[in-house]
Amino acid sequence: MSNIFWNIGRIIKWIPVLWNNFDWDPSFLYEVMAFKLKQMELNTYHWHVADADIRRKQIKTARILCERLTDEIESYFNENSMSPVYKLKKHWNLSEVRKQADLDMLCDYIRRYSHYWWD
Repeated sequence: MSNIFWNIGRIIKWIPVLWNNFDWDPSFLYEVMAFKLKQMELNTYHWHVADADIRRKQIKTARILCERLTDEIESYFNENSMSPVYKLKKHWNLSEVRKQADLDMLCDYIRRYSHYWWD
């Protein structure tokens, strides 16, 4: 019976993330991933393995990269919605370079470490 209440609590935690989720923008994918990674990061404090701190740092790094990807997309559209075209193009190119670097690092982290986060 307590498992039911625990599962209901988990559903309630996810409601704000899912309520604001849409299918047309990659930032929503990064928001979902960041939330999941944050929950995993908090859970690592209860792990009884020797390298829990290392795994927690890896998960935290992946979460921060997801948050940065989300923030870069949102800040780009918030800051430049009324900008002249030349400024928009210049900012977009810089933003794209940073975004691609963060995305490459996130994919590398997940590829290299995610299989070991639960062992």
